[in-house]
Amino acid sequence: MNRTLKEMESRSIIRYDDKKIHILDINQLRELSKNIYIKPL
Repeated sequence: MNRTLKEMESRSIIRYDDKKIHILDINQLRELSKNIYIKPL
């Protein structure tokens, strides 16, 4: 998961600090997340 975050950060889709994630590009994030299934806790 961390690698994915780093990659998204490098592409300026997100920025994160102190466990907070700031979304910079919601459309690109949606595009990427089409292939990602997030399992509910």
